Amino acid sequence: MMTKPSRVHKSLPMRVVTTDDIVQTVKHVLGRMVTTRYVYVRYIRPLLEKGLLIRVRRGLYVVRDDPDTYRHFPASTSIIMKVRPRGFLGYYDALDVWRAAHTAFFVTRICVKKDDAFRPFEFMGQNFEPLVVSDTTTDIVRVKRDGVMLRVSSRERTILDSIERPWLVGGWEDLYKSIMCLDSVNMSHLMDLLHNRIRDYEKRGRDGQMLIRRLGLVLTMLKEDSPYFREVDDHIEELEQMVHGPPRFIHSPDRASRCGMPSYLGRKGLLVRPWQLIVPPTFEIAIRGRLSNFNLIFGYP
Repeated sequence: MMTKPSRVHKSLPMRVVTTDDIVQTVKHVLGRMVTTRYVYVRYIRPLLEKGLLIRVRRGLYVVRDDPDTYRHFPASTSIIMKVRPRGFLGYYDALDVWRAAHTAFFVTRICVKKDDAFRPFEFMGQNFEPLVVSDTTTDIVRVKRDGVMLRVSSRERTILDSIERPWLVGGWEDLYKSIMCLDSVNMSHLMDLLHNRIRDYEKRGRDGQMLIRRLGLVLTMLKEDSPYFREVDDHIEELEQMVHGPPRFIHSPDRASRCGMPSYLGRKGLLVRPWQLIVPPTFEIAIRGRLSNFNLIFGYP
């Protein structure tokens, strides 16, 4: 006699499950081996028809207690850890986990290695996309949100990653205002991470000057704007000593819009002297809403 799908439904271990989770549950309930096709035909399809399972994407389902009773779907965090358990949340999504994100995104990016990338999909108005990164292990911590353990880049790694790729957090304004609200940052650990990253770049023939200069500029402003970054003088001084070479644009003028800045092609940029960075004329106004109190740093007359 066939076990009813409702019994399997009640035995499912969590609210977001994969096909393999369901197969393992059926094996446990029946006490024998079963094929995936058998499970789909006998259990998954009937539960889908009854509304007790909702397909998120191929091989991934949300478990509902009662299709006739309104209940929130599980948070996207539950879906994230089922899509790619070896991935992690970084950039904007990490800032969101750390309760510091300045704006809301309708895209969740899961940081994965190239071989672990997946096809983007949408569920209940939320888009899920892979974000290919080279390192999925350094400074990744586990944080519990909505009852789910997430793999998230640490506060310190999130700062460095976001400064390197500001468009992934919404541009310079969103980046700055998010980091400004990021508490419990271990500055010594941040500097250790920076030095390790610079050494790694040098081994691969890359230059870490842009990261050093951008971080120095951001910390210089944060010292004045954020209560969480008051004691950074020693770190700013250390960063100043690491700067060498001619001035550089903070990003390519023709790519300014990607970072939330108006294009300044053909216009004179503003030299931020200690950091040897050339920024758009409206850079500081755009991200802070005002000019700094340290005029010499930004080269204002």
